[in-house]
Amino acid sequence: MSTDLSEAIRSADENLGVVVDNEQNYIWNRARKSIVMHLDVEISDADASGTPVENCVSAMLKNEGVEVEVGGLLDQGQTIQEIMESLLSGRKVLHIMGCSLTQILYYVGCGTPVMAVADAGQVVLVTGFDAVNVWIYDPGTAQT
Repeated sequence: MSTDLSEAIRSADENLGVVVDNEQNYIWNRARKSIVMHLDVEISDADASGTPVENCVSAMLKNEGVEVEVGGLLDQGQTIQEIMESLLSGRKVLHIMGCSLTQILYYVGCGTPVMAVADAGQVVLVTGFDAVNVWIYDPGTAQT
Protein backbone atom coordinates (compact mmCIF):
# COMPACT_ATOMS: atom_id res chain seq x y z
CA MET A 1 0.00 0.00 0.00
CA SER A 2 1.14 3.51 -0.75
CA THR A 3 -0.30 6.99 -0.95
CA ASP A 4 2.38 7.90 -3.53
CA LEU A 5 1.19 6.72 -6.96
CA SER A 6 4.60 7.01 -8.61
CA GLU A 7 6.15 4.93 -5.84
CA ALA A 8 3.39 2.31 -6.19
CA ILE A 9 3.95 2.09 -9.96
CA ARG A 10 7.71 1.73 -9.57
CA SER A 11 7.25 -0.98 -6.92
CA ALA A 12 4.67 -2.86 -9.00
CA ASP A 13 6.97 -2.69 -12.01
CA GLU A 14 9.92 -4.07 -10.05
CA ASN A 15 7.82 -6.85 -8.50
CA LEU A 16 5.76 -7.78 -11.59
CA GLY A 17 2.61 -6.49 -9.90
CA VAL A 18 -0.29 -4.15 -10.55
CA VAL A 19 -1.62 -0.98 -8.92
CA VAL A 20 -5.28 -0.76 -7.97
CA ASP A 21 -7.32 1.93 -6.26
CA ASN A 22 -9.41 1.52 -3.12
CA GLU A 23 -12.23 0.05 -5.23
CA GLN A 24 -9.92 -2.52 -6.87
CA ASN A 25 -9.92 -0.72 -10.25
CA TYR A 26 -6.67 -1.03 -12.18
CA ILE A 27 -4.58 2.14 -12.02
CA TRP A 28 -1.46 0.60 -13.60
CA ASN A 29 -0.55 -2.78 -15.03
CA ARG A 30 2.87 -3.93 -16.22
CA ALA A 31 1.44 -5.89 -19.14
CA ARG A 32 0.68 -3.97 -22.32
CA LYS A 33 0.09 -4.54 -25.99
CA SER A 34 3.24 -5.00 -28.03
CA ILE A 35 2.04 -2.76 -30.85
CA VAL A 36 0.01 0.43 -30.49
CA MET A 37 -0.57 2.85 -33.31
CA HIS A 38 0.15 6.40 -32.28
CA LEU A 39 -2.62 8.74 -31.17
CA ASP A 40 -3.37 11.75 -33.33
CA VAL A 41 -2.60 15.01 -31.55
CA GLU A 42 -4.88 17.99 -32.04
CA ILE A 43 -4.68 21.27 -30.18
CA SER A 44 -7.62 23.58 -29.62
CA ASP A 45 -7.58 26.54 -32.02
CA ALA A 46 -7.68 28.85 -28.98
CA ASP A 47 -4.37 27.41 -27.74
CA ALA A 48 -2.60 27.11 -31.11
CA SER A 49 -0.18 29.92 -30.26
CA GLY A 50 0.10 28.95 -26.59
CA THR A 51 2.99 27.65 -24.55
CA PRO A 52 4.14 24.02 -24.81
CA VAL A 53 2.36 23.23 -21.53
CA GLU A 54 -0.90 24.80 -22.77
CA ASN A 55 -0.61 22.85 -26.03
CA CYS A 56 -0.02 19.54 -24.26
CA VAL A 57 -2.95 20.02 -21.89
CA SER A 58 -5.13 21.18 -24.79
CA ALA A 59 -4.22 18.06 -26.79
CA MET A 60 -4.94 15.74 -23.86
CA LEU A 61 -8.34 17.38 -23.33
CA LYS A 62 -9.18 17.30 -27.03
CA ASN A 63 -8.32 13.58 -27.04
CA GLU A 64 -11.15 13.23 -24.50
CA GLY A 65 -13.56 15.34 -26.58
CA VAL A 66 -13.13 18.55 -24.56
CA GLU A 67 -12.15 21.76 -26.35
CA VAL A 68 -11.42 24.75 -24.15
CA GLU A 69 -8.92 27.61 -23.98
CA VAL A 70 -6.38 26.18 -21.55
CA GLY A 71 -4.24 29.33 -21.53
CA GLY A 72 -7.13 31.38 -20.15
CA LEU A 73 -7.78 28.87 -17.37
CA LEU A 74 -4.11 28.84 -16.39
CA ASP A 75 -4.11 32.66 -16.43
CA GLN A 76 -7.02 32.55 -13.96
CA GLY A 77 -4.76 30.67 -11.53
CA GLN A 78 -6.02 27.13 -12.06
CA THR A 79 -3.45 24.35 -11.97
CA ILE A 80 -3.19 21.72 -14.69
CA GLN A 81 -4.56 19.13 -12.24
CA GLU A 82 -7.56 21.36 -11.39
CA ILE A 83 -8.31 22.01 -15.06
CA MET A 84 -8.15 18.35 -15.97
CA GLU A 85 -10.22 17.21 -12.99
CA SER A 86 -12.94 19.83 -13.53
CA LEU A 87 -13.28 19.15 -17.25
CA LEU A 88 -12.94 15.37 -17.14
CA SER A 89 -15.48 14.57 -14.47
CA GLY A 90 -15.75 10.87 -13.82
CA ARG A 91 -12.19 10.28 -15.03
CA LYS A 92 -9.13 9.78 -12.86
CA VAL A 93 -6.45 12.40 -13.43
CA LEU A 94 -3.13 11.01 -12.26
CA HIS A 95 0.11 12.77 -11.42
CA ILE A 96 2.83 10.16 -12.01
CA MET A 97 6.01 12.22 -11.82
CA GLY A 98 9.11 10.08 -11.43
CA CYS A 99 7.93 7.13 -13.51
CA SER A 100 10.03 5.80 -16.37
CA LEU A 101 9.08 5.95 -20.03
CA THR A 102 8.39 2.21 -19.98
CA GLN A 103 6.05 2.65 -17.03
CA ILE A 104 4.00 5.46 -18.60
CA LEU A 105 3.50 3.49 -21.81
CA TYR A 106 0.74 1.61 -19.97
CA TYR A 107 -1.44 4.73 -20.18
CA VAL A 108 -0.57 5.36 -23.83
CA GLY A 109 -1.59 1.76 -24.53
CA CYS A 110 -4.95 2.56 -22.92
CA GLY A 111 -5.45 5.37 -25.46
CA THR A 112 -4.38 8.29 -23.30
CA PRO A 113 -1.51 10.59 -24.31
CA VAL A 114 0.81 11.34 -21.40
CA MET A 115 2.43 14.73 -20.75
CA ALA A 116 6.06 14.24 -19.82
CA VAL A 117 9.06 16.38 -19.07
CA ALA A 118 12.16 15.32 -21.01
CA ASP A 119 15.63 15.39 -19.46
CA ALA A 120 16.28 18.92 -20.73
CA GLY A 121 13.06 20.21 -19.15
CA GLN A 122 11.19 20.14 -22.47
CA VAL A 123 7.46 19.40 -22.14
CA VAL A 124 6.24 16.74 -24.60
CA LEU A 125 3.38 14.30 -25.12
CA VAL A 126 4.01 10.58 -25.38
CA THR A 127 1.47 9.51 -28.00
CA GLY A 128 2.30 5.97 -29.08
CA PHE A 129 4.71 3.08 -29.28
CA ASP A 130 5.43 -0.20 -30.98
CA ALA A 131 8.01 -2.92 -30.36
CA VAL A 132 10.95 -0.64 -31.25
CA ASN A 133 9.67 2.97 -31.38
CA VAL A 134 8.05 5.55 -29.14
CA TRP A 135 6.11 8.47 -30.64
CA ILE A 136 6.72 11.81 -28.92
CA TYR A 137 4.79 14.96 -29.85
CA ASP A 138 6.83 18.15 -29.46
CA PRO A 139 4.45 21.12 -29.02
CA GLY A 140 7.30 23.52 -29.77
CA THR A 141 7.61 22.24 -33.33
CA ALA A 142 4.08 20.76 -33.62
CA GLN A 143 5.67 17.53 -34.87
CA THR A 144 5.63 13.92 -33.75
